[in-house]
Amino acid sequence: MTNIWGTAGEDGDPRRPRRLLLARHGVTDWNARRVWQGHRDVPLNERGRAQAAALAERVAAERIDAIWTSDLARARETAAIVGVRIGLTPRTTPLLREIDVGAWEGLGPAAIAAREPEVVAALARGEDLPRGGSGETVAAFAARVVRGLDEACASAAGATLLLVTHGGVIKTILAHLLGMPLTHVGRLTSGANASLSEVVFGAHGPQIVRINDACHTAGLESTPPLGHA
Repeated sequence: MTNIWGTAGEDGDPRRPRRLLLARHGVTDWNARRVWQGHRDVPLNERGRAQAAALAERVAAERIDAIWTSDLARARETAAIVGVRIGLTPRTTPLLREIDVGAWEGLGPAAIAAREPEVVAALARGEDLPRGGSGETVAAFAARVVRGLDEACASAAGATLLLVTHGGVIKTILAHLLGMPLTHVGRLTSGANASLSEVVFGAHGPQIVRINDACHTAGLESTPPLGHA
């Protein structure tokens, strides 16, 4: 895989964006229930659409040049609301989908632990098993996300790019840009729905300017994050 992200001292690589904004989708009923969504195409609820509108107002002054989004409904609808506000048409890709959790879709942590205690124990030991039996490993998920990141960034070289996606995707992108091992991704939090993170690229490589900033949704009821949801 071509490295377009650089290290300290490598400024102005023409193949990468100037700024990368990462927005989590608005809340869904499944977020509110605190169950895994994975690839299930769950739409935003009314509060999620209000969060997306607040996000749109927040980024309206950011001079965004392009929007890419996961093709799942909760991200796609969030991106569409933002796109209408700032006059851009989002480009969708399945590469920016949340991790596939297989049979765990619709289940919360307690139900999964009760149903598959041996699998949960193996994951706690650091074994990277396919989630929900037929889902993705974290390694496969991360490789897919990085492919999506590279494609999106190559299309917006030198520009400001907004990715509207999922909590697990955002954590994986940030870990990748910081050079963190996959085993440390869990040290990052998904943040609130419709939260915003920002990365800039300069002489010191990728630098995180803000992470999981949700001040624009103040006053809107929030749902605590559930891992890769």
